[in-house]
Amino acid sequence: MKTLFRPICVALALLALAYTVRYKIIEPETVRALCEANPGAWQCQLKMGLVHLFQFNRLGWAALILGVAAFASSQRSLAWAGWVCGLLATVFYCYDMGAAGALLSLIALSRQPKMMQTGYGESNAHA
Repeated sequence: MKTLFRPICVALALLALAYTVRYKIIEPETVRALCEANPGAWQCQLKMGLVHLFQFNRLGWAALILGVAAFASSQRSLAWAGWVCGLLATVFYCYDMGAAGALLSLIALSRQPKMMQTGYGESNAHA
């Protein structure tokens, strides 16, 4: 349980940051007015970059691909990346593929790591 604390805290912090960006930079009418007056402002550049992430469901596809890869290979690093990407995808309007990718990643994370196999088909728990 101790090993899960840090990655979960990081994921939750990213989730909180994503919601802050969504409701403070992407959606407000004041940012839209600012971007019409000064398209080169950093808020406008950030907003356009984020819009490109979810415009063609790119973030959702990334979450789904990472989730499928993590599910198929049981690689925990892919599973963590797919889960975080899926969380961000659901915040940034890519909820269908993002949720599927996050779910596949959580299933991959819930499985026990593969045990190394010896040459005789026995599991070797000490390897």
